[in-house]
Amino acid sequence: MTEQADATSQLYAALAKLQKVVKDPEKTKTANAGQYSFKYADLVDVLNVARDAMPELGLVLFQKTKISDGMLIVVTTVAHLSGASESSDYPVCDVKEKPQIKGAATTYARRYAASIALGISSVDDSDYQGASVARLSSSRANQVLNVKFLQAEIDEADHKKLDRIDDELRGPLSILPVKWILAIKDRMETRRDELDKADYGENGEELFENPDNPQR
Repeated sequence: MTEQADATSQLYAALAKLQKVVKDPEKTKTANAGQYSFKYADLVDVLNVARDAMPELGLVLFQKTKISDGMLIVVTTVAHLSGASESSDYPVCDVKEKPQIKGAATTYARRYAASIALGISSVDDSDYQGASVARLSSSRANQVLNVKFLQAEIDEADHKKLDRIDDELRGPLSILPVKWILAIKDRMETRRDELDKADYGENGEELFENPDNPQR
């Protein structure tokens, strides 16, 4: 194993331990969005639940903004004392947007990106049950969601991170067009299948049903 690969393995191992010891933050804030509302933990709450455990595991998370092609972007980085780090970009909005819109959108992007990076659920989706949701048009959805970022997160996610993304789909992301949600869920199912095969092998189902006579 190369030095870089070993450092990356240490980063993933530390993140796995973090997800085991950190509890999801209490959802104390309420957002009202027209026909529905939901409870959520703000950015400070998300960071606070991980702040004590991260140094002990050699982890640090930091975020900054940059401008690319006229878009304001939040860059989230998780680094480990081994020297390994992972960064992701989350487009926020057009840099020409009003300051109030940029501020709110940046805060949401930071909370969402930090939650996904650390495997923390920041939204209580129970208030969505039975709600009549006014969905975004495809053009508007393209403005508020970085699809490529979400696809990359899904393709590299473990089971717990997939659960967090699923929370968002039933929560604030439920306003996406139905066909988007179906496509995202399909991609998530494919990823879950990949993880199951990695855990149990191609014949995982048979191994589970008949552990005394595995067929590999």
